[in-house]
Amino acid sequence: MAEYKWLIEMLFGGLGTAIIGYIFFKKYKHHRLIQKQKSGTNSTNIQAGRDIKINNKGNIVNKNNQEQRSGNSSTNVQAGGNVTIMGVTYNEARQIADDLFKANFLTLQGEARNIAQQRAEELINEFLTALQTEKTVNIDVVKDPDMQHALFTAQRDYARSGSTDLSKLLVDILVERAKLGNDELKKIVLNEAIQVAPKLTKKQLNAISIRFLIASSRNPQVNNLEKFNNYLLSQILPFCAELAKENSDYQHIEYVGCGTVSIMQSDIYNFLKGNYSGILSNGFDEEIIKQQQLSPEQHNKLVTRCLRNPAKFEISAINDEAIDLAGKDCGLTENQIKQLKDLQNANLLSKEEVEQMLENMNPQFKELLHTWNNSGLGRLQLTTVGIALAHANIKKTIDIDLDLGVWIK
Repeated sequence: MAEYKWLIEMLFGGLGTAIIGYIFFKKYKHHRLIQKQKSGTNSTNIQAGRDIKINNKGNIVNKNNQEQRSGNSSTNVQAGGNVTIMGVTYNEARQIADDLFKANFLTLQGEARNIAQQRAEELINEFLTALQTEKTVNIDVVKDPDMQHALFTAQRDYARSGSTDLSKLLVDILVERAKLGNDELKKIVLNEAIQVAPKLTKKQLNAISIRFLIASSRNPQVNNLEKFNNYLLSQILPFCAELAKENSDYQHIEYVGCGTVSIMQSDIYNFLKGNYSGILSNGFDEEIIKQQQLSPEQHNKLVTRCLRNPAKFEISAINDEAIDLAGKDCGLTENQIKQLKDLQNANLLSKEEVEQMLENMNPQFKELLHTWNNSGLGRLQLTTVGIALAHANIKKTIDIDLDLGVWIK
């Protein structure tokens, strides 16, 4: 041991430390990271001395300020560590759905297997195409187990059916489902709507759509006779040609959870009157409105010539709710507002006149009135699932995208 004493003293003495430091420096010098890039116009350049993570929106999660240069119209990534691209592409999303379907459904044989696979691919392609138009939707949603279950359910039922109408309906619901964040109720409702959609016929879907449009919604664009007529012909009439008429249809709608059929009969006239009384006014004489003792400014804002009879006058509001808002805006008392509403509602078309107007507009409206009054349609109350399916069917049929959040909160 004594013979190596001189070596130990040298290594741990000043000279040894200096030699070790020099060797380490030389090793590091020859292995240090050197990065150079040159870029031209329309280029995307990324450089870092450590790992880079890029999310699916193209944002760098961790940055390291360095210089890059590249050729024109190029994309360049350079790093001293790993480069990780995070997020799911549309092709990856398509593959996820394809694998999911094969793993859970394809126990069929021969031609049936091929047809089912083809239909499943058609639906997922339509879904992803529609999803790309939704700027607020992150494609990573397909990694969520609950969303994957919804996708598989839609693929499975379209693969069995092959109905183009069903495919479009399911795609619309899936897109709506993909938009959701943490809204648990809407997720539950839309998941159930995907399960229920294949269990309803086109006639039954049209029935819940008409019920929704007439009884649960109002078109805010309707403010004159022309727009009212257009609303009836373009938004109500398309669902009248194929409409569920049998009581068994409404028993089935109730069975699958889309609505309940009560003993109370409703009336189309009352819904139209409640939503569009300003369109259905016969007008009143000027002497009657003078009794309200409105100021000239209030009169100008609240009273207008009657749409159906320009020789008379009516309140310049589409319905009672609008009269409330306009009256408060003009500084009227609650009693004055009530008098204006009573005046408007006392001079409306009668039920018989409205029904005749509808029949003259199109013979199919006569069938609608008969079905409403003689089947479960006039006694139907929609559930949240029924509203969601009506919403999707309306979008599919007449391309109107209503905000489902108005009805399901």
